[in-house]
Amino acid sequence: MAYADRKKLISEIEAKRGSKVFTYVTGDRPTGGYGVELTFSVEPSVVPVIHEALRSFGRCEKIDLFLYTRGGAIDVVWPIVSLVREFAQKKFSIIIPFRAHSAGTLLSMGADEIVMCDAAELTSVDPTTGNVFNPPDDLSPGKRKGISVEDVTSYFAFARENDKVKLQAPEHIMETFKQLTSQIHPLALGHVQRVYTQIRMLAEKLLCSHMGGKEEKKIKEIVATLTEKLYSHTHAVNRRDAKALFGDIVTFPEEAEHGLLWSLFEDYSKSLELRKPHNLLSDLGGNQRLLKSYVRGFVETSNLSTAYTNEIDVVVASAQWQGAILNQSAQTALNNIQPSAAGMPTYVPGWPCTFAMNVLFEGWADNTKGV
Repeated sequence: MAYADRKKLISEIEAKRGSKVFTYVTGDRPTGGYGVELTFSVEPSVVPVIHEALRSFGRCEKIDLFLYTRGGAIDVVWPIVSLVREFAQKKFSIIIPFRAHSAGTLLSMGADEIVMCDAAELTSVDPTTGNVFNPPDDLSPGKRKGISVEDVTSYFAFARENDKVKLQAPEHIMETFKQLTSQIHPLALGHVQRVYTQIRMLAEKLLCSHMGGKEEKKIKEIVATLTEKLYSHTHAVNRRDAKALFGDIVTFPEEAEHGLLWSLFEDYSKSLELRKPHNLLSDLGGNQRLLKSYVRGFVETSNLSTAYTNEIDVVVASAQWQGAILNQSAQTALNNIQPSAAGMPTYVPGWPCTFAMNVLFEGWADNTKGV
């Protein structure tokens, strides 16, 4: 699928809804085996790209954001919502065909209307924090573990409220705290508290931007549910649960409109190959070198397309075996290896291998190829 197909669908959706539409899609293509990191998230560099998209059709009465994301940086949410409201004179709607997780749910909380298709999902907005004081991740050398805000608060809730524990004495609570700080740096825990406070403040601010002060009770109920009461960061809130929580803010598209919205999402899914696990060896196809561009996200309107792209140069080499040749057939295969091209390491397709990867470009750029 290509931008030419999507721009037609975007124009049809605009005509159907009487609005101007821009899309923000971040890919979550899985990796199967050796692969490039193709998952993508809400992040700061998108703000000027969205600004350009909004300027392409200027200030107007109704603006729709067609959104698909698994989450990302919460600090980017308020700038995006504020920017869209600079251009939407009367109404800002977010259209969710499928997933609007975490930061995507926060973005939705800042809209006057949340249009949810039948497969649409929101999630909790309790973030996982990360900084230099987080404990090392033993499963990913060189990286640090993320700390879920709700995991920390639930640890103390377990100590105080569980029938088999129910610690009440101050010295026992202090011992519980000491046990935690023996595993996690105090400054990492301080960061958790700061993010916990920030997420609640941001959620209330987003809802107040369109619900106003008269619905304080409803706002607090929504914030409490999405920051505390779902218990799992990946728990999917379907559209009927969202309707019960948000009320009239959540709407369901009628059948013809739903067909257009889902067709647009399917086009993005095919362009980003969201259902096809990525494997470098498959892309190499038996060759030793690969120069390739991978698209990881889009911001588009009916007259503009910007893609987040990785351009990589990969060279593959067979790993040296750490032992004797196991049998005569393997020895014969070794004898028949053809030398690699000059300056290239030895590569035997099908053998254990290593990769040398250079990123030639990574970032947002005009979708000149119309991918």
